[in-house]
Amino acid sequence: MSLFSRFRLRSHMRLFLTFIITFILPLLILTAVFLNSYQDIYTNEVQQSFRREMDSVATTMDTQLQTAATYVATLAQDTSLQEHLRSAADPSYPIPAGTPTLRSAVQRYATNRPNLLNCQVIVLSSGGRALMGGINLGALQDSPIFQELVRTSYRSPLKSTLWIYEQQFRNVPAADAYVYVVRPVADPSNWQNLGYIILRFRNSDLVSMFLNHTSDHRSVFILDSTAATISSIDNLKAEASVAGESHLQMLLIDEPIERGDQLIYTSRLSNLWYLTAVTESHAGIKTEMTASIALYITALLLCILLAMVVSYIMSRRFMVPVKELTAKMHEAEEGNLHSRAIINTHDEFEDLANSYNKMIQRVEDLMRQVIFEQEQKRESDIRMLQAQINPHFLYNTLASIRYMIYTSPPAEVDRIIRALSRFLKYVLSNAETVYVTLDREFEQMNDYITIQQYGFEVPLQYKVDIEPGLGRCLVVKMLFQPLIENAILHGLKLNNVDPTLHIHVYSGEKDNILIDITDNGAGFDVDTLSQKTSKDPTHHHLGISNVQQRLWLHYGESCTIDIQSEKGRGTTVRISIPKLTEEDMEHENTDR
Repeated sequence: MSLFSRFRLRSHMRLFLTFIITFILPLLILTAVFLNSYQDIYTNEVQQSFRREMDSVATTMDTQLQTAATYVATLAQDTSLQEHLRSAADPSYPIPAGTPTLRSAVQRYATNRPNLLNCQVIVLSSGGRALMGGINLGALQDSPIFQELVRTSYRSPLKSTLWIYEQQFRNVPAADAYVYVVRPVADPSNWQNLGYIILRFRNSDLVSMFLNHTSDHRSVFILDSTAATISSIDNLKAEASVAGESHLQMLLIDEPIERGDQLIYTSRLSNLWYLTAVTESHAGIKTEMTASIALYITALLLCILLAMVVSYIMSRRFMVPVKELTAKMHEAEEGNLHSRAIINTHDEFEDLANSYNKMIQRVEDLMRQVIFEQEQKRESDIRMLQAQINPHFLYNTLASIRYMIYTSPPAEVDRIIRALSRFLKYVLSNAETVYVTLDREFEQMNDYITIQQYGFEVPLQYKVDIEPGLGRCLVVKMLFQPLIENAILHGLKLNNVDPTLHIHVYSGEKDNILIDITDNGAGFDVDTLSQKTSKDPTHHHLGISNVQQRLWLHYGESCTIDIQSEKGRGTTVRISIPKLTEEDMEHENTDR
């Protein structure tokens, strides 16, 4: 016996203690530890990951920019290029100048050119005249500002490469702006300036280096030494936070700066530019907290797995009796009141099962009692209705015989008395018989009509049509006699021309039998019809009321009776009853 069973704890207490011990308590402890270290993890991991990512971008960009600077420096030291520039400056120089020679000198270093899509080489003389790539230089070759920037930036041959951004002196959209890498070509013998090597590429080449590191939650800028924006993708509209002379000191800090809900980090490039990124603090949670969240989820899943295993074991302990009791309830719901729940758990489940068994036993006893009482009442009602029918029929028949004694020959009186004898034998013998075949019922109805038709001045025409195969079906004994009696006495008696009674038996829908009793008698109006179909047993139309009640007693809701009548034209009574055979009745009696 388990510890819980020994102390007879209630099921809800068992489940509560199990849930607390195996799931809630470890989860609360784990959550408390995680929340305690959440702030430090977020601050350190997010900021350091953000810094590492942007340093990686700065390294990639710096490599490309240094490659560009190295390339123009290498070209500036080429002897052939220097000779070409001397010849361009001094026509008397012994080596003549020529574009093929210049292009050949540049082509020798093609493999060292930076990997920039729009990279193009321009060669200027010391006076600013384009010797190569002038068409690529465009309108800038005649720009005094551009020429002044090139000349005044190299007063000493020791000066390094100059980076010029087109928007500094020309108002063009950033997407169309160019970046120029300028390097003077000096004469090694006297350090005189011979000309300039210019490498030009589009701003889009700069953007492509950091484009993949921007998002809806991050902006990236390239700033010059004055904190002016050279290139940017500003998704956060944060340019005012990083650009301008007032933010120069911020560019010198080598750690991410938290400002409000934003992190700002700047990495210095070798050409004195700055790569600055601004990101939303919360955006780093999804990307930078992966390790911590994975650890938390793993621990949580282990805790849940443990809880599931323990809960499964405990559920078998608790749910087996519940399932047993539920199954027995379903059996009882489907009508099996003999099922009993056998549960031996020594707790409230056993008490519940015992109470359920007692309740089902009580319900079964009550149902037996109700069924017995209903059967007794049903048989009593049937006997009462038959007792009402017999005197009613007998009164009318004797009145007819009395009339015939005075009006008909003895042979015909004898014939009707014989018919009455057979009919009374059918009605009174085997009183316990409830159902007879349609063939036998209408055979006896033929005797009844024989009795009734002697009161007619014009012979009564009588016809019965039974669909083949339906004659063996069962019907309540004496069900149609009151209807035929009404048709003769209240309808056909008033037809002195061609009184006709037609009974048609045929199959209907849903395995029902339809019986139409039609006469061409007097008929009646709608009000009379309403009275004849009344369910009130005290109504003076006792025959129809008896038929209705017998139908409801024997067939319930599965039967219908419909009366259609037109005054002066006749009446049709249609009865719909279930199709029953002797085999069906045997099954029904066996089930009972």
